[in-house]
Amino acid sequence: MLRAYVRGSEGKVYPKLIVDTGSAYTIIAYEFLEIIRHYSFGSEIEGMNRSAVIKTGWGLTIAGTRITLYDIMDYLKSGWPPGLVGNWLNLSGKQMSDAMDYIENNRAEVEREYGIVLENTEKIRQYWEERNREHFAMVARLPKTGKEEIRAKLLARKAKRGQE
Repeated sequence: MLRAYVRGSEGKVYPKLIVDTGSAYTIIAYEFLEIIRHYSFGSEIEGMNRSAVIKTGWGLTIAGTRITLYDIMDYLKSGWPPGLVGNWLNLSGKQMSDAMDYIENNRAEVEREYGIVLENTEKIRQYWEERNREHFAMVARLPKTGKEEIRAKLLARKAKRGQE
């Protein structure tokens, strides 16, 4: 239930949400309209034009999900049809069509950011490959545990039982 309003630092006015906790009212003030805009599905809220694609810390994301346009781009560039991508990522037809429209209408921006994401992903992959290479080399240099004979006997017994 909305009861009061608060003015944000940028000058916008946001409703405060008053929650009845039994004997007292607790005021939880947060950017209510922004939360609805980011996490609501379906119809527009109070005439507010809700975008299906939003900018988050992950990049360009489908509103209400953690699915980025870069995830969709990966599948599309691998040759998947959009309908299959939507089914695989559990997106509604509207979400998928909105994402495809956004990609087509903002092709240059999306391609530029997708390129940056691919570069960062490659750097991360190289880092972990190098780090794991050192680790696996160290493990290979470790002395044998002495359990190789026991393991060989176990495998021989299993093979013998399989023949009977």
